[in-house]
Amino acid sequence: MADTPEGAADVAELNRNLITLLLEDNSVRSVDLRDVNLGPCSSAEDIDNVAAALKDNKSLISFNLGHNTLGDQYVMALAQAASQNLILQHLDVSGNGLSARAAETVVRCFGNYSKASVRLNLSHNQLGPLGAQLLTVALLDVNSIFALNVAGNGFLNEGAACFAGAITTDTLAFLDLSLNDIGPEGITALSTPLSHSPNLAVLSLSQNQVGPTGATSLAKALETNTSLRVLHLEGTAIGVEGWAAIRPALASKACRVQSLNLGMNTGLFVHPHNPSHHNPLHAFKKKDQEFVFNPDLTSLNVARVICAQGETATLAKSLTSTQQHLVSLDLSSCILSPADAESLAILAEQTPLKVLSLSNCTSTGSSFPLLLHAIGQRGTLQSLDLSQNESVREHIGAVIIAATRCSSLTALNLSKNNLGDLIITPGNCLSQLLVAPTCSLLHLSLGAANIHEVSDIGVGLSRNTRLLSLDLKNNQLSASSFESFTLNLAANTVLTSLDLQSCHISDATAQDLLALLASPECCLSTVDLAGNKSVSAPVMRGINIALAWHRRVRDQTGTDPLIPENTMSRISASRSSVDRARASTDVLCNCGKLFRGTL
Repeated sequence: MADTPEGAADVAELNRNLITLLLEDNSVRSVDLRDVNLGPCSSAEDIDNVAAALKDNKSLISFNLGHNTLGDQYVMALAQAASQNLILQHLDVSGNGLSARAAETVVRCFGNYSKASVRLNLSHNQLGPLGAQLLTVALLDVNSIFALNVAGNGFLNEGAACFAGAITTDTLAFLDLSLNDIGPEGITALSTPLSHSPNLAVLSLSQNQVGPTGATSLAKALETNTSLRVLHLEGTAIGVEGWAAIRPALASKACRVQSLNLGMNTGLFVHPHNPSHHNPLHAFKKKDQEFVFNPDLTSLNVARVICAQGETATLAKSLTSTQQHLVSLDLSSCILSPADAESLAILAEQTPLKVLSLSNCTSTGSSFPLLLHAIGQRGTLQSLDLSQNESVREHIGAVIIAATRCSSLTALNLSKNNLGDLIITPGNCLSQLLVAPTCSLLHLSLGAANIHEVSDIGVGLSRNTRLLSLDLKNNQLSASSFESFTLNLAANTVLTSLDLQSCHISDATAQDLLALLASPECCLSTVDLAGNKSVSAPVMRGINIALAWHRRVRDQTGTDPLIPENTMSRISASRSSVDRARASTDVLCNCGKLFRGTL
């Protein structure tokens, strides 16, 4: 999250830098200015100049201005510019206090585009039922909107009934209607056109009160819909009755849903006639196995759904026997008994499972070591989420062994586990994982893990040749260990992303990081230092100029940058307006901290 500007002067400078960037740099393709409070202090002149610069820019494809309180004037000016620009493909103006009329204008401004390629985010603007009505009419007239996010706009049932017409457009493929206070009546209104939508592939109804009645209507639509591939029903209170209606619909001949999110629907597997009695076999009786899910299902999210021992085993057995294409499974917040773990291990062996989330799971007995052993033998698992898992600290050694043995594993999340300095003790050292020849990790997350000492991780990184991103945010890192960490990181030639948010980085240690970025072999192009209040503006400025240089070299060459010997002199002497603009926007894009001052 970026800091709030202290006054109009900061915002005026940011607008000037943005104008310079759009006018003078024909290589910039993406600008991210989320949450920098750009709107309230922007003058009418600034708005007109930014819009004029956008109109003349011929390279910008993605523009993120989310949560800036921009208001109608700023956003409508940008939309008008985009209507003449014809280059911009992604515009995010979420959380900007737009009126329903302004949102309609934004959609209509893309009417000049010749093909359906625009991704538009209008979420969290509280457009209300009127907004839903106006957007629907606009979408029927405009053929360029490919993806539309209108979550959190308070559409209610009335707005959902209006928006039903947008589902039948020939171009709309992605629609997010989550968090709109839509009840069963609104879902029923949406279900009728959904049954014959020609192009809609992704639909999110999460965090709406769908309920059993709405789920039943939705099930009827799924029986005839042939376009939908992804369906999100997270936190929709569909209940056992709703699930009983949707389950056979998902297995109908017409249904093509491949990714299903049922998360936060606690109690789906509770016996309908006795809610106090958990009966996992109710939803997955042997005779009903052919109706569990679409046989082509590739992704299933049942986070916070399973709430009793044995339910995971029943689900895993059913999936093993019916789902031959399952690649992603989210079991977050489930309860794992040894029997559950054994069934889950069999599922991993007999399906092409690549992504497994066990975040915030409760394990009993020997279930966790048993599952880790199976993971170590699994040849296709690529991503494993063990964040906030109470068994990780106790079995961290087994986690490291499993990650070392699983040669296909490329992403491991150990965040929010109280690892402390346990990871530098013999048998538990993460450095052993990083230097193992069989380690294939590309992404490692250790955020909020109560880590203080990172020198040993630095030693591992000095010999690692694969890891691309490391997340250390929200750890109180000691100054001496971080100094050692940066010294060792100088020998690493592959790491491109480092998250150090709220790590108690001092100005002196940040200078060590700046020195690292001057290394010709350093490949870091993204470093997030948000929340480290001790880092001074000049040091932050230098870090972000260096990062901008790395990104430019990488983008121009298509490879990891090797910075020439005179890099530091070029960095310190960067006085062109383009470099100034890049420096300020790069801080926002990658460090989440507003850049202040002149170079």
